[in-house]
Amino acid sequence: MKIFMKSKSLIGTIVMLLMISIHTGCYFPAPYVGKPLPIVLQFNSLCCGVPNEEGVYETIHELLKENDLSYLNAWKLSPMGKEGEYWICFENSRPLRIIKQELTIQLDSLSRVTHETGYLKLEQSFKINTTALPSQAKWERIVFE
Repeated sequence: MKIFMKSKSLIGTIVMLLMISIHTGCYFPAPYVGKPLPIVLQFNSLCCGVPNEEGVYETIHELLKENDLSYLNAWKLSPMGKEGEYWICFENSRPLRIIKQELTIQLDSLSRVTHETGYLKLEQSFKINTTALPSQAKWERIVFE
């Protein structure tokens, strides 16, 4: 009986930790750590914040609609610095393979636009070095629809 009670409390503790991790956005490492990511969009700061993400979200939404796709999976890696810097890392998936060329062109044009607060940097086939990541950086799943 005591063994059953101990294993039951251990399972409860594990479930509770998983629930806290999911609720706070602290996820386990993304599946592509150590492998090249097809597209990484970095939101960087010049002085006092990062560029608005609205244009990026609109671009992705329009491309999904044009190609009759319902979603695109990505990961948000943040915070990457003291002024709100973060990265959006796109997963290698069927929807991305369909729109990758057009998405790359459009994100590249967005990264060339001058922003008051910061700039966008587009990386392709980018391998994330986990030892170089800030200790506070956390992975959060994003689903573009």
